Amino acid sequence: MKCSVRATCGNAFQRNVFSSTSILGTLLAGTLALSGCGTAPVTSAVKTLQIAGAVHGGQQPVTGATLQLYAVGTTGDGSTATPLILTTATTSDGSGSATDGNANAANNLNTLPAGFFTLTNQYVCPPQGVEVYLVAKGGNPGLAAGTNNLALAMMAALGPCSALTPTTNIFIDELTTVGSVAALYPYMTSYAAVGSGTGDATALANAFAKVNEYTNTSSGTVPGPTLPASTYASSTEIDTLADVIAECINSAGNTGSTSACATLFAYTPNGGTTPTDTIGAVINILQNPNQNVCPIWQMTPATGPYMPTLSACPANWNLPITPWTVSVSGASSVYEGATSQYTATVTGTTNQSVNWLVNNVAGGNSTVGTISATGLYTAPTVTTSTAVTISAVSVLSNTTMGSTGVTVLPVTVGVSGPANVLFGQTGQYTATVTGSSTTTVTWLVNNVAGGSASEGTISTSGVYTAPANAPVTPVTISAQSTAFPASSGSISITVSPTSLTYATGDTRTVTQPTYPGICMTLTAQFSSTQRSSPPAAASDDTSRIQAALNSAACKNTGLAVELALGGSGSNAFYSEEITLNGEGLTIDSGVTLYGGASYSTQSYLIYIKGTNSSLNGVGTGTSQGAVDGRGDLYIGTGSSTRLVEATPTSNLIVYNVTLEQSIYPNLYIQGGNGATVWGVNILTPDTRANADGIDLDSVTNVTVTNSIVEDGDDGVAVKTNASAASNITVTNNRFYGSHGLSIGSIPNYTVTNVLFLNNYLYGTDMLGNVSGDANGLVIKIDPSCAATVQQVTYQNTCMTGVKHLITFYTNYANTCSGAAGNPVFTDILVNGVYATSSISGAYSYFYGASATAPSMAALAYVSLDKNTQSSGTTATQYATISLDDSSLTPSGTGVTTNTFSTPGSVPTCSF
Repeated sequence: MKCSVRATCGNAFQRNVFSSTSILGTLLAGTLALSGCGTAPVTSAVKTLQIAGAVHGGQQPVTGATLQLYAVGTTGDGSTATPLILTTATTSDGSGSATDGNANAANNLNTLPAGFFTLTNQYVCPPQGVEVYLVAKGGNPGLAAGTNNLALAMMAALGPCSALTPTTNIFIDELTTVGSVAALYPYMTSYAAVGSGTGDATALANAFAKVNEYTNTSSGTVPGPTLPASTYASSTEIDTLADVIAECINSAGNTGSTSACATLFAYTPNGGTTPTDTIGAVINILQNPNQNVCPIWQMTPATGPYMPTLSACPANWNLPITPWTVSVSGASSVYEGATSQYTATVTGTTNQSVNWLVNNVAGGNSTVGTISATGLYTAPTVTTSTAVTISAVSVLSNTTMGSTGVTVLPVTVGVSGPANVLFGQTGQYTATVTGSSTTTVTWLVNNVAGGSASEGTISTSGVYTAPANAPVTPVTISAQSTAFPASSGSISITVSPTSLTYATGDTRTVTQPTYPGICMTLTAQFSSTQRSSPPAAASDDTSRIQAALNSAACKNTGLAVELALGGSGSNAFYSEEITLNGEGLTIDSGVTLYGGASYSTQSYLIYIKGTNSSLNGVGTGTSQGAVDGRGDLYIGTGSSTRLVEATPTSNLIVYNVTLEQSIYPNLYIQGGNGATVWGVNILTPDTRANADGIDLDSVTNVTVTNSIVEDGDDGVAVKTNASAASNITVTNNRFYGSHGLSIGSIPNYTVTNVLFLNNYLYGTDMLGNVSGDANGLVIKIDPSCAATVQQVTYQNTCMTGVKHLITFYTNYANTCSGAAGNPVFTDILVNGVYATSSISGAYSYFYGASATAPSMAALAYVSLDKNTQSSGTTATQYATISLDDSSLTPSGTGVTTNTFSTPGSVPTCSF
């Protein structure tokens, strides 16, 4: 009889185990007929059975191996097992010779194929339920005749003896050996000592059952037939150990210190005892899983009989049975025609190999996209309406799968460029292709490639040339992907005879100031409780503060005199007019500098000039260093003392300081180049007449930012009393109860490049006083003054409780001290205004001096809750207004409107 040998490569779980089923079936039928099993004696305690099988080392049959069926010991863990075969039983050598030394009943006198055996009437089962296992010891693993590998020991754990039947096929090899020991090693000390005590007999029975999850003892493969779905029984690790012991098994045995067996046994001693057979070696490995891990793994042959094997040294030789999952990670969306890498992570096993599918199709297809063996997904070239799912299936189990959903996105084209192009002029447009490596596009104007003379033409590089006159239809510039013609983007533009120049403000790069170094420290000697009756001028702090400022250590150094807390609750300084000239004054947290007893008869409390001068406060909230003008005590006195005046200065810093209760303007900056007002709190109530918040007069390069202004007149006023004012930024401030963001009055000279950005205006002060002149955005000039206001932008302004919302007018009379003539407004842009809860009777107006000197402005993204215009002597007149998405459309005598386009939006406000 001949048998086919199973393949030596491929997946261990799909191994073709020679046609042993038919051979073993034939053998069992024959041996049953020979044995006359129907006449075997049967008692209540024992019963005679027949089993058959084969023993292989690697892929070779093992001939002459001694077989022994053991019943587990019952006197303790690892107790001596009971041999059940009492006569010689070896595997066939396939010679057919009944006279050589290997012939016996177990191999049917060597007539069975090499390595096969059949046991008939050679054992009896112990009492019902006792676990048994079959051991093959020694034999020739296909080497020269006469070889007997005494180190060879393999086994198959079979379970209850009573469960064995005449059709039980047993295939013993390295896999069944490692798989059996993996379950039983807690109860083993050698192949002849497998047992338990009565207290853990059930646990041992469960371990025998677990063998069938590790290995299939009928086919000699892994995993076993009872392994639950999506569960991993360390099969790759078992393959690896099986290959390691196969090196010893498929040899002549422990024939010398360099033999495979000697190497294996040297790596697997247990407590100093070196094993003498391969089962002993496996027991020691699994009972000591952290010892010699890598040396044992390094014994794995490159092309062993069992595959796959571990590609790297494991952390240990534990062989758990664990849940088995596959997860897939990668992009949730992929552009059409693009590629994206996906990764599968297999948990519960070290074998990370998977097969890839797209919508359950191995490798995918052109409709839903394809995927390579390494997980590289290529999306279809046309966006699919079908949902795409990328899945990975473990090569070890076709039921263990992970997946992720993928959206195939269309290639998109974005077009950017100017929203307005003047007649006959050009504008550069740019197309951004997203999702494709091919970025070339075809340019169109109103769906005509290259455009037309009447609506404008566009070059292959996106340069649009507007027609000389207004186009008949609105103009849309489009870009179409050359690689994906269905993908295009567009922008609608206006073609007009006029343009606007946005204000850019301060030309400096302004960052948050830092405190200057301290040149001298003064401590307070007075208390804030003296505010209503301060010390006399002769005995206050004026002279010592001025002396410190004028000292050699401080003057013109940019360093600061520090006003600090004194002892016994002293927290106040009282002073008449003091002067800073190139140095700073820093007021500590909790400290206040008060106007002295006589300062109201002087021009200022603090006068600043020079370069690098600064006024600073330390702290936040009510503890912030402060300057208090005690203006509430001078109401009705006629005093016009300014709290702080700077003129002229260069690189002035007013930082993080509170200015409160001013008699007249709080902070007046006139002349000079470079001023930064940052984090200033102005707290003068709305009821204080003429107490402007911040006046910027005849200055250039100024930034006012991150400040709170509560005052009784203009919140910020840009003026030109001495010279032109230019390059001013007012941004991120909140104004309470003020008269608005103002340009003017302008007695002479030019205002240029003023940017008001991201400001809030409240019609009431923080005490609840409604402003006596609740203004919003203001430009005011004398109708007979030849002054120019140009390039002013109010952007993203939020207003609540305001009455005079937008008022640009040239009838602010009796303020001109310069050359007579017509005022001029140019490039005045309001871009983004939101007004809510406006005062009853709220209105806007635009007042031009005459038809030859109109008020000119542009309104974009204006959303007012009151769109009423003023009437009577302040009715809108002689104005040219450009509109883009404005709730307000001015009208009146000599008023014309036109449309324009500019980027922007109505601001989102949080009052």
